[in-house]
Amino acid sequence: MKRIGLLSIIILYTVSVSFSSGSKIFKWKGTRDLTKVKIENVIINDMGIISLSPAVDTIFQSTEVFLWDCVYDSRGNLYVASGNEGKVFKITNANQVFTVFTSEKGTEIFSLAADKEDNIYVGESPSGIIYKISKNGNVKEFFATDEKYIWNLLFDNKGMLFVATGDRGKLFRISADGKGKVYYSSTENHIVTLLLYNGKLYAGTEPNALFVEIDKEGKATVLFDTDENEVHSMIGMGNKIFFATLSRPITVMPSSYTSFFSNGSIEGSKMEKSILYKFDINKKTVTSIWSCTTPPIYALSEFSDNKVLIGTENGRLYGADEDGRISQMNKFEDSPILSINKGLLKNSYIILTGNLGNVIKIGPDLSRTGRIISDVYDTGRMSIFGRIDWDSDVPSGTMISLWLRVGNKKDPVEDWTNWKKMKKGANINIPPARFIQIKSELETTSGWKSPYLKDISISYLPENRKPVLEKLVICPVGVNASEGYDPMLGPQAILPEKERNFYTDLGFDLPLTLYGLAKGKRCAYWVATDPDRDSLYFSFFYRGDEEKEWKELEKDLMRPSFTWDETTLPDGIYFAKVSASDERDNPASRALTSEIISESFIIDNSAPDVEVNSVKRRGENIEVSVTAKDKLSLLKSASFSINGGEWNVILPEDGIFDRKEEKFLFTHKAEKKGEYTVVVKVTDLSLNTGTGKGTVEVR
Repeated sequence: MKRIGLLSIIILYTVSVSFSSGSKIFKWKGTRDLTKVKIENVIINDMGIISLSPAVDTIFQSTEVFLWDCVYDSRGNLYVASGNEGKVFKITNANQVFTVFTSEKGTEIFSLAADKEDNIYVGESPSGIIYKISKNGNVKEFFATDEKYIWNLLFDNKGMLFVATGDRGKLFRISADGKGKVYYSSTENHIVTLLLYNGKLYAGTEPNALFVEIDKEGKATVLFDTDENEVHSMIGMGNKIFFATLSRPITVMPSSYTSFFSNGSIEGSKMEKSILYKFDINKKTVTSIWSCTTPPIYALSEFSDNKVLIGTENGRLYGADEDGRISQMNKFEDSPILSINKGLLKNSYIILTGNLGNVIKIGPDLSRTGRIISDVYDTGRMSIFGRIDWDSDVPSGTMISLWLRVGNKKDPVEDWTNWKKMKKGANINIPPARFIQIKSELETTSGWKSPYLKDISISYLPENRKPVLEKLVICPVGVNASEGYDPMLGPQAILPEKERNFYTDLGFDLPLTLYGLAKGKRCAYWVATDPDRDSLYFSFFYRGDEEKEWKELEKDLMRPSFTWDETTLPDGIYFAKVSASDERDNPASRALTSEIISESFIIDNSAPDVEVNSVKRRGENIEVSVTAKDKLSLLKSASFSINGGEWNVILPEDGIFDRKEEKFLFTHKAEKKGEYTVVVKVTDLSLNTGTGKGTVEVR
């Protein structure tokens, strides 16, 4: 048992289609996750079409934990091998059951074989002894392999018995008189399975999962070295051989079969894996065609329409064509499928299970009734359900019926409605709910015609959800945070990173990319989403600090930003409000609105008051004292010019701009005699600039 990569089966699907009104259509053909759908006596083919499966009849319920193998004699009696007590049962055509062999030395019988004289051969493990049950019921020891485990018994057309063994990986060939020898000795621990097809002998091994061809001289050729741990079963069809591999960590091995490999070398703790391979006999190529989603694969058999019948440990029965297109055939709850064998009638099969071991006959007729229950579909929130319709093919003598139930808990065990039968193309008329589940039953009055359910459509209207406004930011003056080109503003220059960092340090929550904005314009931006992906319209309002009512500046905005002329408003403290509505995608009765209010912000269109207190000569320098103040805004920068010269930056006396009123004291060297006119310029955070001047004469 080894390694494997999973390849998802997509034989069913669910689709939810949305319309701008909020209405949705849920289209169901089952589920991608086959472990969640519940089926009984139905087939789901690779196109997701549901039909009746072959009829199922349990012909024997044993008290054994495992039933491993079976074989027919020429009179139609079925012999079944078991574990853990190592018994062989004989089941007659009348379904009478007799115990014809009970192991005294071993606990498992993994394989049986029948010769042309109706003698039954029993491979006992872990004694490694083969017993022969004659057609009159006598039991005697036929051959001792001196190995522990006998995995497979197989007769060729000359009456020679081939025996696959472990744990030293030997293949024996035994004649009818009980004389035998080692035909092939493998370097593997176990030869697990054998197949005689078109005159050639094939074997599968463990722990390296080799697919091997053995010639008439007992020489082996490895045809394929898989990445798994065990080649478990093989069948031949046409010019192809199909073989299944499996891998599982030792930590999850159950008792009985897989426990015998506990001494095998498995690196690490890998998940259970199983792959179906196809070997092209003519081309000598091997292709992986399916990675089983419910591993491991324990059994293979030839099925109708050139398909492979597949049985897995969790009781799921699948069909696969040679390209790996998968149909789900049936589900035997809590019963691993350990063996699949052809029945006496065409298109009939015998399935052996474990936990506890049952003998189940399927086919050739179809089941009279079948059922499928979908997984639970989540509409996302409370929803109103509309109409239901389905696409089907219903021949005469067949019928399809459909039920729905709903609830508000994901688990439908409690607090759900009872199943309600639906009419095709009719209103559903069930209470609003978040979750919905589908049940369909198929029926036939004959054993050969089935109805076909192709898909189901359910319309529903989810509860509308309000838009979400996460934040509203009024940008500082001179900053534009709206994205894209605004024809009202013309070309925009990206704001330098230094200026962006300046405003970020002041606590403004701004995007990474900012643009410059002309004085007198003001920008607001917001972050808005709609959980239903509805289109949103926005309205922008303002209110003065001492005002009671909101005034609308703009409505029907489609972008999450707005730029306005702030010179139309008097200086003061303001608040902004944005409302978001999803009315574009919803009727008025369902449309919802959300609002968000900004932090207070200042509109300040007045320049700072700049007063030059004094201009004095002090030694060779001119000393200037200035006071600047603003009613609303912090002061941002200051500079001076003498006699119309260059502007020179100055700082407040404490070195920091952090007040509405700042004092400045600076000197300038007087290089020659004459009159000096000093102009001081101060700018506030609202980008208003005020000036003041003073004059001194130097003699």
